[in-house]
Amino acid sequence: MCLRSLQGSLNGIIFLLWEAARIKKYYVGTYYVPRLNRLLAVFKPTPGTYVSDLAFEGMDFSIIRDGYKMICIPGCGRCCEANSGAFILGNEVKLIPRKLAKFDQLPSFTLSVYGRKIKVYRLDVGPRGRCIFYDEEAGGCILDRFEKYRKPVICLIHYCTVFAERNGERYIKVSVKYDGKSYVPVYRHVSDDEWEGILRNLHKWKMRRIIGYRKGFERSR
Repeated sequence: MCLRSLQGSLNGIIFLLWEAARIKKYYVGTYYVPRLNRLLAVFKPTPGTYVSDLAFEGMDFSIIRDGYKMICIPGCGRCCEANSGAFILGNEVKLIPRKLAKFDQLPSFTLSVYGRKIKVYRLDVGPRGRCIFYDEEAGGCILDRFEKYRKPVICLIHYCTVFAERNGERYIKVSVKYDGKSYVPVYRHVSDDEWEGILRNLHKWKMRRIIGYRKGFERSR
């Protein structure tokens, strides 16, 4: 099954994420499915697990197998290190080791959704909007030291969609085309050598970006 599209009002989106957070340990991955032209956050809960029909829809796994599974590049951090917009929901806080964050000191707001009060804590309060769980020196999320499902659900299911894999092969999004109805991403297979080159260039670009941030900070002091 997959999470319904994150569209509409803020309340509706937060409701979907709250329901996804309840069963995020069953998260399988986020896939771009060409025949549907949709990104699907896929979950596979065990029999008997309560799943809200308002938040999830059934999906044939044969359709998903034809899709591109989104992946993150180790050490990238683009989504996390600046203007991240990161947040965590109240029903996820208990999964975070207490020593890592004092949630009562973070900015937050509460929404009323279908008679339920959902609290949202902002995590983008580091320099330049960096997520508080992002380790800039190590180039990664400190929550990666724990089980994957402990991460905020928005971080689990959200991807830049540039990098993907399918049937054990790696792909990169090279363009977007208009098919007469909508815009469709175009993925190209990359060899192992190309992939290593991408990783090297990404690392160089990241180091230049960090140096630029630090110079900007020093000039502002």
